[in-house]
Amino acid sequence: MGFLAKELRNSIQSGGSLTAYNDFWYNAIGGGPTKAGVPVNEETAIKYLAVFSCVSLIAGDIASLPLILYQTGKDGSKKRAENERIYDVLKNQPNRNTDSFHWRETGQTHLLTWGNTYSDIKREPRTGEIIELNQIYNPGSIKIKRNRKGIYYEWSNNRLCNEIAEDQGKWGTEKRLKKDMFHLAGFGFNGLVGMSVIGIAREAIALGIAARDYGSLFFGQGIHPSGVFETDKNLGDNAQAFAKNIQKQFGSLGESHKGMVLDNGIKFKQITIPMDDAQFIATRKHQDLDICGMYKVPPHKIGIHGANSNNNNLEQENGSYVSQCLRPWLVRWEQSMNMQLLTPEQRQRGLFFEILAEGLLRGDQAARAAYFDSQWSKGAMSANDINKVENRNPVPGGDQYFVPLNFIPSDMAADFATKED
Repeated sequence: MGFLAKELRNSIQSGGSLTAYNDFWYNAIGGGPTKAGVPVNEETAIKYLAVFSCVSLIAGDIASLPLILYQTGKDGSKKRAENERIYDVLKNQPNRNTDSFHWRETGQTHLLTWGNTYSDIKREPRTGEIIELNQIYNPGSIKIKRNRKGIYYEWSNNRLCNEIAEDQGKWGTEKRLKKDMFHLAGFGFNGLVGMSVIGIAREAIALGIAARDYGSLFFGQGIHPSGVFETDKNLGDNAQAFAKNIQKQFGSLGESHKGMVLDNGIKFKQITIPMDDAQFIATRKHQDLDICGMYKVPPHKIGIHGANSNNNNLEQENGSYVSQCLRPWLVRWEQSMNMQLLTPEQRQRGLFFEILAEGLLRGDQAARAAYFDSQWSKGAMSANDINKVENRNPVPGGDQYFVPLNFIPSDMAADFATKED
């Protein structure tokens, strides 16, 4: 076993704790100032536009997808298990103050910044059924510890995202057993806690923030004229009056392109953008592309268009976005909910959660029509199967499957040829 793996294992087995920052590995990433001189944490990083765009895009897309609890039948079919209590909790209202969209959007935002999301599980006292899931306000404050009974979660206060204001004044140490905490972890090295995404990319984010702030100061406070006036004469006290007159006539937005008449030998010389300013613009774009790469988001999804995208390949890039960016997160959500929110008895009865991503993979009308036609004509889909995918109501007789009459099984081809002879 490698040195890093031993450190991680020994940390929790010796009674220590694991968070996105507090162990051997994460301290190396999360602490200390950045080389760009800009402090970066989850709350400051989200104010950087590229980070906000990527996080809000992914979180919004995942939260908008239908989350369904299915039950597998003996024949391999599946149907919606709408009678289960947990179906309504996750599909509609995880707790008394939050709908399913905002619960999942907030959870995914936590994953894309802190690398973990936690929800306190509340159960019905008599039956033990899950009736509420309340998200922890600050995932970075959670510590994962182990005692003789197993893993448990501890944090310094009980402020939950979904609690009302007066409840947030209660302070103290909260503890939850593993069975009473829904924990979805992002990428990590130990399978127990995810790494802080912002901590990993803090230097790249810091450079982007520094370049943004420099640009704001450059245009907001610096002296960077677009041109200068030259003359061989000494204007003396008239120089100030000349400057004010030029600003009054040509300084406003609607006056900047008016014709300018100069006398007394005064000439206007335009200043072109220096090469270092052009490099500054390229630096800002490069940092935004780095952020897109970190989140696996195609640049055009956050408004960065260029050689990487055009009208001919945007559909392929959208498909790549779903398969490479969203799909790993969807699998994490599905498997974590199946393992932590369903009992072994429920899983044995064939219950499982599925997040439907088909809507994001739809092509244009012609491509979809051609696909459904090929599936219907081969007997792979019925009319009502197509209606279900397209979110339309079933039609009478639409459950019938059709196949072409001029097709026969391949193992009957020889017999058919003999009869024809």
